[in-house]
Amino acid sequence: MAKKLGVHSEKITPPVESSTEELCAIVESLNRRDEIDGILVQLPLPNHVDAKRVLLTVDPAKDVDGFIP
Repeated sequence: MAKKLGVHSEKITPPVESSTEELCAIVESLNRRDEIDGILVQLPLPNHVDAKRVLLTVDPAKDVDGFIP
């Protein structure tokens, strides 16, 4: 649907066993990309992942969900 609308969209699906550090690294890389205007972290994350830490890694200017305090 995004392509039909002319909107850039990416779906990144890391392995379930990815660590908090790995997920934060993915978010940090998205934060640095100018063509990325919004980041949505799909919850729930696996139990071994610190979801709060991952969510707080999202640049507030790109926080689609509004989870950043």
